[in-house]
Amino acid sequence: MARRAKRALCGLGIVVVLLLMALALSTQVMWVGNTDLMVEFVVTDARSGAPIHGAELTGLDCESLERFAVRTDERGVAHVSSRCMTSGRNNRLTPWRNTFAVDLPLRAVRAHAPGYRATEEKHLGELCDARTVERTAPGRSRLVVQIALEPLP
Repeated sequence: MARRAKRALCGLGIVVVLLLMALALSTQVMWVGNTDLMVEFVVTDARSGAPIHGAELTGLDCESLERFAVRTDERGVAHVSSRCMTSGRNNRLTPWRNTFAVDLPLRAVRAHAPGYRATEEKHLGELCDARTVERTAPGRSRLVVQIALEPLP
């Protein structure tokens, strides 16, 4: 009798675990939204790592299809903001599996500065990893893109 009770409890335990796993998977929510993405370009000297003041970044915003041009400040930093589509999944029972993805907005970006070799136009996805986008607040995100320019000989 004791053996039968142990088997029944073991079977019940397995059923409970399977039901909890099914519940965790079934409570997942897939979502789509948007965010104001602030792209922070950090332009540095490829040899010394020093920031490059006055470097110009030009590119095309995919959302508005408008060209943009910005210059870096004394810290070698320039900002471009864009409205972007986001998507992901949330699950309250397994929050470590939540995801957040941003559709990167800038199609072609090029950097150049006096005394440095200009970069080729590249898609933002070639310059950085989209998974490094940081959610700073509801509806706001930040992405840091490092660009190193080679000095001219």
